[in-house]
Amino acid sequence: MALSTKERKKSVSKTIEPGNHIVKINKIELYQPSFLEQDKGYYLRMEVESEPIKDENFEGFLIDKDDEKKGRHEGQVGMVDFSKFPYKWKSSKGKELDRDQMLVDSLNVICNALDSDWMPKHDGKFETIEQLVATLNKDKPFKDKWVYMCIGGKARLTTEGYLRYNMFLPENKNCIVSLRNKEQCVNFDKNVHVQSAGGTIPVADPSAADAFNQDVPTDVSMSVAPPTTVETTGGNDTFGDLPF
Repeated sequence: MALSTKERKKSVSKTIEPGNHIVKINKIELYQPSFLEQDKGYYLRMEVESEPIKDENFEGFLIDKDDEKKGRHEGQVGMVDFSKFPYKWKSSKGKELDRDQMLVDSLNVICNALDSDWMPKHDGKFETIEQLVATLNKDKPFKDKWVYMCIGGKARLTTEGYLRYNMFLPENKNCIVSLRNKEQCVNFDKNVHVQSAGGTIPVADPSAADAFNQDVPTDVSMSVAPPTTVETTGGNDTFGDLPF
């Protein structure tokens, strides 16, 4: 077959990247990588989805990799941690940090941005933070509600050589706000909010191969890398104190 010299159409990334975005939250979870098991620490992780992508070259990930009948996501998706720091019990500067209370505080920030009263309505109803988050996901007060986010990230290369981000909210306040308060959101600055071993780097080429679920290799973009995988110019902040 003859070689075609026509320019190929660029595909549109299935995954969301660092920046300012209007997104909806599809799921909230407590994520515990292996290096946090001993300390019983968690990341507070949100699965987010952008507004629908109106591009003929875009095809979103399957909503359920085991059931294609559920269709595909209409927007770009990604996992975003509420903080780049894990939540865990510890002493810092003479102060005892309560893992569960810090998680509750962060969940209140999320629900306030959603204009949801779910948290105060469930005051005192749960014995554990795990029960609270499980019920939150069952009730889904965030379903189809749009918020404005400033999403930062820590860059890394996959084993296949693709640029990926472990994404998080760069600050605990004003990085997730209701749409009516959009002007109060932190403005994304790639020179400040994107980190890498060599300093700051540009946002990835959207035509790069995607990494979110069943369509790609198992080295997925939302996986939290161990502390040795990516070192930032500010040092190893993976086990730093939460900035509350």
